[in-house]
Amino acid sequence: MLVDDRLILASAFIEDLKSLETNLAIQKMWNIFWEKTKVEVDKILQMGGYRLSYYLDLFGSTMELTIDRRKYAEFSPERNSILFNVLILLTEPPYWIASTLVHEGDHQEFCQEHNMLFKSCEEQVIFHRKYHREMELRAHKRELIFLEVVRPL
Repeated sequence: MLVDDRLILASAFIEDLKSLETNLAIQKMWNIFWEKTKVEVDKILQMGGYRLSYYLDLFGSTMELTIDRRKYAEFSPERNSILFNVLILLTEPPYWIASTLVHEGDHQEFCQEHNMLFKSCEEQVIFHRKYHREMELRAHKRELIFLEVVRPL
């Protein structure tokens, strides 16, 4: 995809993410961009011993998009989904997306190990207070190991 196409997509999403749902030209551009990006991300994940299909299965093929600049990516245990900032997807290199999947995937696995998927917000808050540090340290460690392996990129 050309840089111009990424800029067109980014400018379309800056004001209103709903343009992805309503504008057929934007939908087509997004689909082309996302298919190419998925291929690149999968190649990078495979270098580190992972596969994109694993993460698609892990998150139930659910990826939410946001234009909230305060969020890059985050796993939501209440919905077992991952949220990405669409503008970051358009501007960051594929290895960033791959390493983010490794990090957020580890959060999902941690929550699954502690039987916290689809639990209420109140239960999530208590869990987060108790395990946040351990969960983040583990995810960062896995992400750093992955980045060391794909570092030659």
